[in-house]
Amino acid sequence: ALGCAEGDFIVAYVGRVSAEKGLRYAIDALVDCPARIKLLVAGEGEEMAALKERASALGLGERVRFLGYIKQPFD
Repeated sequence: ALGCAEGDFIVAYVGRVSAEKGLRYAIDALVDCPARIKLLVAGEGEEMAALKERASALGLGERVRFLGYIKQPFD
């Protein structure tokens, strides 16, 4: 359901998507990481559009998944 394959290493962020959270740095770092490392972002906020654009510009569209708001992420 999350678009991840067996053997992928998942890094997940759950929270408000805003500049002070530093998600831009996590996305930038993926460029230098093995392709099996994926980033899942669960949340909403003012940085969402900019982060999606950045991930796409860096060619990471398949490695960064923006899940949006999830009511109860740990159920």
